[in-house]
Amino acid sequence: MKATEFLKEDHATIRDLIKEYREAEGQDISGKRASFEKIRQELEVHAQIEEKLFYPTVKACSDECFNLVEDNVDEHKMMEDLLGELTEPQSDDEFISKMGELLSCVDDHFQKEENELFPKVEQAIDAERHEELGNQLEALKADYVYEGVPIGVYAKAAAEETRVTVEADIGEPSMATDVGTSEAGSPAYPQSTAPEEGTSRNI
Repeated sequence: MKATEFLKEDHATIRDLIKEYREAEGQDISGKRASFEKIRQELEVHAQIEEKLFYPTVKACSDECFNLVEDNVDEHKMMEDLLGELTEPQSDDEFISKMGELLSCVDDHFQKEENELFPKVEQAIDAERHEELGNQLEALKADYVYEGVPIGVYAKAAAEETRVTVEADIGEPSMATDVGTSEAGSPAYPQSTAPEEGTSRNI
């Protein structure tokens, strides 16, 4: 599958979750907050694979692609900030208002990618490389899914540390020595999921 087609499918998945959230209007707030968690998880992973693999590749296609990618990274930062605010304690009205801001940002971002960036990428990258990049994105996303649930790289590392600790406690073989903890006591991220310098944000 081509890279842009794969990312459009990701967009469709998130749009379906947004529809689910909006259809929860009138329901109790717990249902809307549960929908937000699904949206957050998918957005975090989507942004990770774009920033780690897709964006660095397409930035080299042309000056125009470079500028569009820089704008998109700024939009990721805006969404990251909103996601952070939404995870903090707040009133129901504040939550709904902030969610409106987030969903507007997501919609604008997806439309900009699909209508401006993706067509330029499809023209600039040959079919074989485009297909290869799509396969790489699919494999990378699979690495950010833990037991069928899409989660950010930090949560994945923490979940893996918990798993190997439990296995060690019950005497099962584990990779605890590969995960471990840092001197500060925080998870020492596995090599495959450790964020690169300058790409530490979740979205």
